[in-house]
Amino acid sequence: PDLEAIVRRDLGADLIPDPTQSCDGDGRDFNADDDEYRCFGLRESASFHGTHVAGTIAARSNNGAGVAGVAWQTQIMPVRVLGRGGGGDTLDIADGIRWAAGLGVGGAQPSRRADIANLSLGGGGPCPTPFIEAIASARQQGTLVVVAAGNDNIRTELFRPANCVGAITVSAVDRIGFPSSYSNGGSN
Repeated sequence: PDLEAIVRRDLGADLIPDPTQSCDGDGRDFNADDDEYRCFGLRESASFHGTHVAGTIAARSNNGAGVAGVAWQTQIMPVRVLGRGGGGDTLDIADGIRWAAGLGVGGAQPSRRADIANLSLGGGGPCPTPFIEAIASARQQGTLVVVAAGNDNIRTELFRPANCVGAITVSAVDRIGFPSSYSNGGSN
């Protein structure tokens, strides 16, 4: 409910081409919602991590509901790049960055770009070329790309997209500002 009025579904996109991964019965489209009941049975549960992070960022304040986001006067452009079980493809994620930056993907583009693209996702390994190119293109459009440092207590240089040049990498800290025991960290 805290997000209902601020999610710009008219700007959103589902960039997962595989219907069995996207959980919505079709491929890429302009509906970033998924159907948790179609995809997630009793053995699996949807994490809806992106929705959780969107609430941390933008949930409305002083309304007696839920939580208060840190930037509660913002709007959210929903862009789905991860599907069933958090699975996703490097090219789909890169296309998500491009979409958020207002650049065309598959012959379509949103009517406006996001000021900030947030990626609360990642994995081990070097920054892949599609991420490097997408982040550079987004920055040229004026879109900041903010990425998660990761939660494996390793150096961010070993975790992508935290190690991608041009991305702003965010780590977790405790209540007094020290790095959290689980958070990745490093020079970037």
